[in-house]
Amino acid sequence: MAAATKRRVLFVLRWVLIGAALVAVVIALIANWGAVSTQLGRVSLTSLVLSTLLAFISPIVTMLGWRVLLEDSGSKVPLGPASSIFFVGQLGKYVPGSVWSVVVQTEMGAAAKIPRRTSAIAGLLTIVLSAIAGLAVGIPAFPALLGTGGVSSGVWMGIAVVPLLLILLYPPVLNRVIRLVFTVAKREAPTHDISGKAILITMAWFIFGWIASGASIWVLARDLAHPDRSQELELAMASLSGFPLAASLGMFSFIMPAGVGVREGLLVLVYRGLMYVSAASALAILSRFILTLVDIVCAVFGWVWGRSHHLIAARSERRANAAPSPAERVE
Repeated sequence: MAAATKRRVLFVLRWVLIGAALVAVVIALIANWGAVSTQLGRVSLTSLVLSTLLAFISPIVTMLGWRVLLEDSGSKVPLGPASSIFFVGQLGKYVPGSVWSVVVQTEMGAAAKIPRRTSAIAGLLTIVLSAIAGLAVGIPAFPALLGTGGVSSGVWMGIAVVPLLLILLYPPVLNRVIRLVFTVAKREAPTHDISGKAILITMAWFIFGWIASGASIWVLARDLAHPDRSQELELAMASLSGFPLAASLGMFSFIMPAGVGVREGLLVLVYRGLMYVSAASALAILSRFILTLVDIVCAVFGWVWGRSHHLIAARSERRANAAPSPAERVE
C-alpha cells in the first residue's frame, strides 16, 4: 500500500511540476510575444524549408544506430520494420517519464519477433549513448552556456576531453558504465557486452545526427542573429555545438517530456551575445516546432507501415487476440 501511495504521489507531483513549467513558459511568451513574433517574421521560407529537411536526418540516423545495437545483440531487423518500430516509439518521449519510447518499441518489436529484453536494452542503450554523443559534440559550447567565453574558446576544451571520451568509449569501460547506469535506474543490466565495432558505428551515427540537428538550427539562427556578420563563425559553432549540448542536457530532465522548457532555456543562454533574447526565444520556439513536426511525420510513416505489415494491431485484432479460444471457454 505504501509503495502504491508513493507512486501516486510521484505521478501527481510530476504532472504538477510539468504544469507549472508550461504555465511559466506560456506567461513568459505572452509577456514578450510582441518582440518574439517580430523576430519570427525575420525567418525566410527558404530557411524554414531547409531547416526542416536537415531536421529529418537526425531521427533517421539515430534509428540506424539503434538498429546496429539490435543487430549486435543478435536481432537483425530489416530497415522497414526497424523504421516503423523506432519512429512510432519516438513519440513516447513526449510523455512524462524516461522510458515510454522504449516501452512502445518493445511492444512493437515483439510483433517483429524481437525478444522483449533485446528491444528494451537496445532502447535504453540508445538513450545513454545518444546523450554521451550529444555531450561530446556540445563540449565546446560549455563556456558560452556558462557565460565565461564564446564557443570558439571552448574548442580547446573539446580537444582536451577527447582522450577522456576515447577512454569512456573503450568497450570494457563503456560496458561497465552501462551496467552502472542500468543499476542506478533499477533496470536489469544487459548480459551481452557491446562490441567495439557496434560502439564505433553507433556513435558515428549518433554524432552525425546531432551535427545535422545543429545545422538545422544554424539555418534559422543566421536569419535571427545580429546583422553584424563578424560573428558568423561563432554563430555556426554555437548552433552545431550548442544545440546538441542543450538537447542532451534536456534528456536528463526525465520529468519533463522531451526536455520541454529545459532545452529552450539553455539555447537562449548559449546564443546570448549573438542575438537579442527575443530572437533567441523565437529560435528556441521555432526549433521545437520543427523538430516536433519531424517526429510526428516520421511516426505517421512508421504507423502506416506498421499497420500494413501487422506490427501494430487494429482494435478488432487486439480484441480477437484477447478473447479466449473455444477450447479455453470449455475448460
